[in-house]
Amino acid sequence: MVVLAGCGTPGAPLPPSLDLPQPVTDLNVTRTGDAISVSFTTPEENTDRLAVKQLGEILLEQCFDGRGASCSRLNAWPAKSVKPGDRVTWTGPLPVRPYLCVVVNNDRGRSTPPGNAHWIPLAPAALPARILEAKVTRDAIVLDLQPSAAGFLQVTRTVDGDRAPTPLPEEPATSTQVTDNSFEWQRTYIYSVQTVNRVTAPDGTTVAFASAAPTTVTVVANDVFPPAAPTGLSAVFTGTEPGKLSIDLSWNPITERDVAGYNIYRDGSKINREPVKAPYYRDLALKPNTQYRYEVTAVDLRGNESPRSTPATEQVPQQP
Repeated sequence: MVVLAGCGTPGAPLPPSLDLPQPVTDLNVTRTGDAISVSFTTPEENTDRLAVKQLGEILLEQCFDGRGASCSRLNAWPAKSVKPGDRVTWTGPLPVRPYLCVVVNNDRGRSTPPGNAHWIPLAPAALPARILEAKVTRDAIVLDLQPSAAGFLQVTRTVDGDRAPTPLPEEPATSTQVTDNSFEWQRTYIYSVQTVNRVTAPDGTTVAFASAAPTTVTVVANDVFPPAAPTGLSAVFTGTEPGKLSIDLSWNPITERDVAGYNIYRDGSKINREPVKAPYYRDLALKPNTQYRYEVTAVDLRGNESPRSTPATEQVPQQP
């Protein structure tokens, strides 16, 4: 006799899978002016947690509420044109209904209810701000703007081609200037200015949308600005011993951050080879019974030289 043994017991046959794709759950919509940008990921599994082999038609619908009621087609992707797990993007005109959702059909034209609905503001966009002029001053990079009437200005700055822009402080949309005091000389900056509106969504959250694509300008911060002229120059005869005649010069220091030193002029001619670092200089190449006239300038790190200071004169007496 042969005895057959096995594990488990036969159960009721399972119904065939309906192969309904999982709903889209990551629908994202942004508005810029009177256009929207849509992105979402197509499902890779069906409602039975089995892999989706191919997708039917995919619909982007606009609805009057977030439950998917009273909807109409805004865009469609034909069957088999998109694969499971693809990231889908689309840009189109502003719809007339405030909620968007995605319906994914199987290859037999059946679907689950729509996934996450996304609300977008339909309020009119404010006029965008425009950059009229960009200029470099001694202390700042200044953007002159044609302002907008509503919203706020979103300003970003990119330095020397860096990929990630840096946001600058928000400005009211009515601002006619944006000033950047934190720049560095001899670097290239790209500024982006965009008017952004804020509205309150039905769920109480704040939603921001841009009035239009940002306007940009490239600014090269070339330093062509000389330092201020030194002040307070004084000249005092100090060398009284024969053969050691000297005049001591002193002046108020320049506090600008990029000052490299000072040049000394005696009777119109520069007498130092390298910039003098301290606001003090002793002149030893002197003759007795001679009056000397001195002027001082400041020089920055890029060689820009200030105007000359107010002159100071001093007399070397006749030596006995």
